[in-house]
Amino acid sequence: MVNDIPVDKNEDLELPIPTIWRAKISEIVSIIRKVPDLNFNNISYVDKMDPKSIRFISAALTDYGGDIDPASMPTWVTSVYRWMNGYWQVLVDLYSGGEPTDLVLFMRVVEIGGEYRFCVESIHVP
Repeated sequence: MVNDIPVDKNEDLELPIPTIWRAKISEIVSIIRKVPDLNFNNISYVDKMDPKSIRFISAALTDYGGDIDPASMPTWVTSVYRWMNGYWQVLVDLYSGGEPTDLVLFMRVVEIGGEYRFCVESIHVP
């Protein structure tokens, strides 16, 4: 069993993804797996995305050409976040066939009223 990893506002270190965020990130990754029918706009804790951004992400996934795995233990071992003075920058490594891809899911997370809001920014090869 994974130890509980807390949310931290550490500007100096990249840290493992907090336990409390993992189920929500897994749901976001499950939407990503539905390319080309991406629709993040129906998840209450995810900020709405404009159609241009959705097309960009869909194109990146289509160009990659592989199936993305569900978020699982390897995802949490290699993915990180860091406090950026007002929000957390989150980098989620995407896997295919149990192996890491070059694709990374970039998100921002903010805390509003004790709840976490996720903003999907991009999926691309850094």
